[in-house]
Amino acid sequence: MSALAARSQLVRVGSRISVNESKYFGLARNGIDVDSILVINDVGVTLVGMRDDSLVYSVKFTADEVPILERYLRDYERMLLSEVDLFIGDTGIRKILIRVAPEQHYYRIVPRVSVQLSNGTITTGVPLAATDERLILSKGSSFDPLTDLRSDGYHCIPVALITGITSDVDELSPRWLVVQGDVRRFRTAIRVISPDRVYMTSVPPEVETCASNLLNDEVDGAPLHMVLPRSNVRTLAAFGGFVESVLRPTALVVRSAGGTSSESELSYQPKVFSSGVEYSVFVSQFYDLGVRAVIHAQPSTIGDSSQQNSLGADSYSLHLTGTWNAVPIDSVGFNRVGLSTTFAVGSSFVDYRARTFFRNRNFTSTGFGITLDAALNASLTVALTRSFAVGVRCFAWGQYGIYSAIDSITHNVPFDSPHRFSFNVDGMSVISVGAHLFASYVL
Repeated sequence: MSALAARSQLVRVGSRISVNESKYFGLARNGIDVDSILVINDVGVTLVGMRDDSLVYSVKFTADEVPILERYLRDYERMLLSEVDLFIGDTGIRKILIRVAPEQHYYRIVPRVSVQLSNGTITTGVPLAATDERLILSKGSSFDPLTDLRSDGYHCIPVALITGITSDVDELSPRWLVVQGDVRRFRTAIRVISPDRVYMTSVPPEVETCASNLLNDEVDGAPLHMVLPRSNVRTLAAFGGFVESVLRPTALVVRSAGGTSSESELSYQPKVFSSGVEYSVFVSQFYDLGVRAVIHAQPSTIGDSSQQNSLGADSYSLHLTGTWNAVPIDSVGFNRVGLSTTFAVGSSFVDYRARTFFRNRNFTSTGFGITLDAALNASLTVALTRSFAVGVRCFAWGQYGIYSAIDSITHNVPFDSPHRFSFNVDGMSVISVGAHLFASYVL
């Protein structure tokens, strides 16, 4: 059998027909699964289906049918693309149709794509086929299998060299889907940019050395957010919400008069209103850097006439921020929901209000403090347009006090020693948790 096969050379397929060629030309009997088909030349041609080196079936073509089979293989695309059904109208081809099953594997209308390579060059063409190893693009703005297959009118591009893919071909595009030579990213990117390629199930034998095992679109690729592009933009956001402290400052008021003294703890109001603005700039696909200004304001109790030992504080903070966009909102419009985490460091100026009372009268003093800050937040963002988005942010905020000073109060009592009230903030540090609603706009 091997000696007979070695003498046979059918046009376009040779002496051994691969699984891809068998599928493309419809040569396997009733679609039976085989490893390959041997072409045996012995008073005609016999196609022998092999699996695991064993004969599965054989299909015989007589000597006068061999030229018809060769013409079927040679003119296959022309007959498929003809406006007239040549498989029915051609009496010679009709004789062998019971043993071959022609099938249209060619998609006529497939939009062009552009591919950016690691050396910086951009190649544009019609995507013919894709595998995990290579992408085939036409060399021209269109693809004609009748001429381009025989004239090598296509590029065979290794996936390892592809950094990005876009559907924009008429001008430089900011909307490159990110591949970076990664196979899983390529699978996802090509499905998004070109869900249809010219050849989706099998390819002509002329391009089989470049792409025989076509991309299986049912195999998982990288998560969509890993390939979707983000524009190189600047973003301004405004936010507001509530904060509650879980670790509060330790503060005392010491009352001294006539050589005696007493002390009382100052209660710290846990709930705080919070608002601010944030400016960030694009660094990479997943990272931003920025600056944030925040005001934390406690509701004032100065208008409250009830007797109280209390400590109020408003803080004015300036932070540097670094954001990791775990699920970025892309600039193409495929993904409108984003998840991000921001770490911020900076400092705060704290405006203190300390209150105490004596003989049914409240006294208020003011002071200030300086803290070092660190904050961590997680945000959910929904893009309403490509420029405007809204979202919610949960965060934890720590403030480490490094300096504080609050003025003392001296109250003169007729016919008695002066009463002096001194305020001491021993533990200035605060840990807070809270939530913000925010709106952002791309500048």
